[in-house]
Amino acid sequence: MNASRTSTFILSAICLTLCLGFIKADKWITIQSKKFGYQVDFPKKPTEQSQDVDSEVGKVKLNMYIYDASEVAGDENLLYMSNCTQHPAIDANALDSAQLADFFDRTVGGVAKGVNGELLSQKKIMLDKHEGREITVGYEENKNTITMRLFVVDNKIFMLQAIAATDKSPNKSATRFFDSFKLTK
Repeated sequence: MNASRTSTFILSAICLTLCLGFIKADKWITIQSKKFGYQVDFPKKPTEQSQDVDSEVGKVKLNMYIYDASEVAGDENLLYMSNCTQHPAIDANALDSAQLADFFDRTVGGVAKGVNGELLSQKKIMLDKHEGREITVGYEENKNTITMRLFVVDNKIFMLQAIAATDKSPNKSATRFFDSFKLTK
């Protein structure tokens, strides 16, 4: 290589390196719950929380990862949440399709009622061989939406949730969050 070509090559490499330094990194964090057998990606590190709640069969524990993005500039969502609840009265393997549909209907109705919201959409989805639901609920006079995916696997209820302003829903970040969810057991 002659000196002119070498100088041009080095200058090009320096410019490329400097330009790449200004590209925003899009690194999400993978959370792996070995205890509950799943993994999911969050935009930033979520906090781990648990909470006991009353159910028809007594207290059950919500095991959650929550990332509050409401104060983060540029995030399309206000909140991301994953939850796994072991439910002693549910065995997905023993439920027929009508019982499973009833479970999802009651759960979806409870979500909408719990936020004084309105069910905007609901569809059946699959995760591996497990049937689930994806719902969208409008609340606060439809200023915000909750998009949620629910699955029942054995005696576990998995719930993923993204909350966004209605004019920002659906969005790529929520889709990325939902699509990253995998069972690991």
